[in-house]
Amino acid sequence: MNSRLKGAALGTAALAAVVIGGTQIAQAENDDAPRADAVIDDGTEVPEDDAGEKDEQATGPDRDQAGAAALEAAGGGTVTEVEVADEGDTGYEVEVRLDDGSFVEVALDESFTVVSVENDDD
Repeated sequence: MNSRLKGAALGTAALAAVVIGGTQIAQAENDDAPRADAVIDDGTEVPEDDAGEKDEQATGPDRDQAGAAALEAAGGGTVTEVEVADEGDTGYEVEVRLDDGSFVEVALDESFTVVSVENDDD
């Protein structure tokens, strides 16, 4: 009876080790996922940029006008993010999800004129 109890205890310990190890691996794999540290008023998550800084989101009429200009430049789709340009630029950076599921980033100057439209694969 004593050996059965020891066997059950060892089996339980082994199972616990597998579960804990699997959890640690899953958490490590998620460490590379984009982080969303803020949420703007419409519920959209705001990811950190490559430098770990929060991107400044455009709001109100500026967001609406930038979004409309970007949709026209992209030929339709859904605006997923409108940021105030960073890295010394002025204007806006608008991410648009196209109907085929791909993304483009539309750069606009401060008067909402299209500067560029580029594929956005991040």
